Amino acid sequence: MMMPNQSTILRRLCCLHARMLLAVLPLLLVGCGVHEFPDVPDTAKVSLHLRFDTDMPQVYYTLSRTGAPVQVTSVRTRGTMRYIIRLYPQASAAQAIPVREYIVRRDVSQGYDADIDLDAPAGSYRVMVWADLSEDDAGVGGFYDASDFSSIRALTPYQGSTDYRDAFRGEAEAVVATSTSEQAPVGVTVQMTRPLAKFEFVANDVRLFIEQQSAAIAGHTPVEPSTGAATPAVDLDMFTVRIIYNGYAPNTYNIFTDKPTDAIMGVVCDGRVERLSADEASLGFDYVLVNGHASEVTVQLGIYDRQGRQVSLSRAVNVPLQRSRHTIVRGEFLTQTATGGVSVNPGYDGEFNVFY
Repeated sequence: MMMPNQSTILRRLCCLHARMLLAVLPLLLVGCGVHEFPDVPDTAKVSLHLRFDTDMPQVYYTLSRTGAPVQVTSVRTRGTMRYIIRLYPQASAAQAIPVREYIVRRDVSQGYDADIDLDAPAGSYRVMVWADLSEDDAGVGGFYDASDFSSIRALTPYQGSTDYRDAFRGEAEAVVATSTSEQAPVGVTVQMTRPLAKFEFVANDVRLFIEQQSAAIAGHTPVEPSTGAATPAVDLDMFTVRIIYNGYAPNTYNIFTDKPTDAIMGVVCDGRVERLSADEASLGFDYVLVNGHASEVTVQLGIYDRQGRQVSLSRAVNVPLQRSRHTIVRGEFLTQTATGGVSVNPGYDGEFNVFY
C-alpha cells in the first residue's frame, strides 16, 4: 500500500512533466514548419517545332510537249501565317474539347517553319496543328474557318487564283510531366503537310484569240490573216476569266480523319490572265481539299469582255488531282465552244496529250 507522502511525490512529478511538455510543444511545432515541401507546378514547358513540307511538283496534261514554263508554286514571302495548336487527350473522340488551345501569328518573310514555346498541364496528348495564310501583314482575313477541327470550312465569298489559299496540317504525340525540380522543355516535332491539291489552266491559243477578237471589234471575221484593214489593238487585260465548277467542290475538312467531309455545288470564282509567252497565257488556278488518294474536279472556263459578255466557254474538263501536286492543263481554252466534255487520264506517266 502506497504511503501518503509517496502519492504526493508522484502527483508532483506528473504535474512537472506536463508543464515541461506544454513548454516544449510549441517549439516542436515551429520546427516542423521548416521542412515544408514546395508545391508541384500546374504546367510544364513544351517546345513545339513545326516543320513544313512545301514541295509541290508540277504535273502537265497538255496539247503538246512544248510550251512556256509555268511559275513554280513556292512559299509566300509576304503576309502572315496563323498557327492554331490544340492539345487533345490521347484516345479521345474527335469531338473532344481540347485541353489547351494556342493561336500564334507570324510574318512569313523568314519562312513557314516555326519553333513555339508553350505551357501545358501534365498529361498525354494528341497535338493537332492547322496553319493557314493571310495576305494582310496584320493577319486579318484568311480563307478558312478553323474554329472546329472536325469541320474546317472554306470561307465565303469564295476566292480563287490566290496562293494564299494554301494551308497545312500536322499532328504528333506528347507526354507532359510536371515536377518540382528543374527540367528541360518537352520537345515535340510536328511535320506539316498540305491537305490540298492545286490545278491551273493554260491557254495556248492566245494569238488566234487576239486575231478573232480584233476582227470582231473591227466588225468582220478574218478569212485571211492580213486583209489590209486596220483593226483595234486587243489586250488580254480587256478580258476576265471565271472558273466554274461543274458538280461538287469540296469545302469542308476534318483534321482528325485527314479527309474532306463535305462539298457544295455552284462554286464560281475569278481566274486571272497572266501572259506567259506570245502564244500562251495562264487563265487561273485554285486549291482543292483532297484526301490521300487520286481525285478530280470538273471545271469549265468562261471568258468575258469588259461589258460582261461571254466571248468563250470551254468544254467541261475532268481535272485529275493529287495531294500536294500542281496539275497544269494546257489547251485552246480561249477560242473554245462548249460542246461535250474532256477527261484527262491521270494514269499516264508524264505529259498527256489532250485534244479539244
